Amino acid sequence: MSAADRPIRICHIVTRLAVRGVPRHVIELAAGLDRARFCVEIITGHSEPGEGDLISEARDRGIVVTRIAALRRSVHARDDLAALYQIYRHLHRVSCDIVHTHIAKAGILGRQAARWAGVPLVLHTYHGVPEEWLGNATKARLFRAVERRAARTTDALVAVSRAVREDMLDLDIGRNRRWAVIYNGIAPAFFALEGVQPASERGLRLVAIGSLTPEKGVDVMLRALPSVARLHPGVELVVVGDGPLRVQLEALAQELSVAQHVRFVGLAEDVRPWLRECALFVAPSRREGMGIAVVEAMAMGCPVVASRVGGLAEVVVDGETGLLVEEGASEALSDAICKLLAAPAERARLGANGRGRALRAFARDEALRQVQDLYEELLRERNIS
Repeated sequence: MSAADRPIRICHIVTRLAVRGVPRHVIELAAGLDRARFCVEIITGHSEPGEGDLISEARDRGIVVTRIAALRRSVHARDDLAALYQIYRHLHRVSCDIVHTHIAKAGILGRQAARWAGVPLVLHTYHGVPEEWLGNATKARLFRAVERRAARTTDALVAVSRAVREDMLDLDIGRNRRWAVIYNGIAPAFFALEGVQPASERGLRLVAIGSLTPEKGVDVMLRALPSVARLHPGVELVVVGDGPLRVQLEALAQELSVAQHVRFVGLAEDVRPWLRECALFVAPSRREGMGIAVVEAMAMGCPVVASRVGGLAEVVVDGETGLLVEEGASEALSDAICKLLAAPAERARLGANGRGRALRAFARDEALRQVQDLYEELLRERNIS
């Protein structure tokens, strides 16, 4: 097969394939790209304790996955240099045409390794602003400086929302002409509603999905729950996910005397069973690049109450698919939840509107089309066929 006839080889590099939104997005991309045109591989490192691992799922879907032994989330000079070399060696051996990186650590190491290996096209997707970049501490300033340098040598920068793009531009990362905004898409399975009741008939179950980390704001939801429980004694909050704050959050539920209303169910590889019984989906995040779990909930007909932060304000249309409240405002959050729990018809309306919006704006096929179009545009510019 001549170079002109062979498929374009794409290597997606992501720090870890944990049971989280970004890794799932990468798997959907790798599985969904046109296999007659593209040959796709995922290069990844190790998940952290309590995060789960999606490597087996990716391989079951026919995706080639290569594990880089030294690639981990935490910063460690020796391991990071080893990971850089291991990624470079692999890219040099497999002769990628496109490297597409995700998440900060993989983005820095993967892009540098790709340049050393002579990869013709390099892209990076920003899924949000990492906590380590925030503030004026020396480490944060260093991270931002490194990212600015990496962005200058990246052929295309992708943001998962307009908010993420603006955040990056405010940090002087990238230039407008390099940016594309492509919302993450969700799998078609989330749009199958056979046997699913309307949101108005799903009782008083609240669902929150996400890693148990500070930016997800589960503590804000717990502080809102006493007021909700006083008006709706049968309310139940199901928290799907795990992370370093689990013990602390369980203790907070006890302290607030709402533990009997809360279930911490841990990681779930398939969240649809919880969403099918969800009267109201809650996303009290402090920061959020886009909020793929919110889109999945909307696709399952769940009305949403979310913080007005980052990409959530682009996903949730206030008053049409859910309600938006200010970040960290437990009282406003409880008021919005109580308002909707007392109004089944309104929940049904918001849920139906949200499902329609998810179908129109956030289906996987649309995201795949936009990513493929970007690849093709860059390939034409470089005269790569």
